[in-house]
Amino acid sequence: PELIGKIPRNALPTTMEFKEGMMVALPGPGGAQKPARVIKALDDFVVLDQNHPLAGKNLVYRVRVMRIA
Repeated sequence: PELIGKIPRNALPTTMEFKEGMMVALPGPGGAQKPARVIKALDDFVVLDQNHPLAGKNLVYRVRVMRIA
């Protein structure tokens, strides 16, 4: 929940059009880009989710033990 937040539209690039569900790249520390998913796009602000897309999901792994040392 800490990585979901409202960002004012005037703090975001004006050239971007935000639509719910789309992925955007936010500037991060050191010039790196951090992906975020648009949850809501309203006139005054955009709600972004910066969590990993698999966060909160159950993951199932299949492994095969090839050798025991």
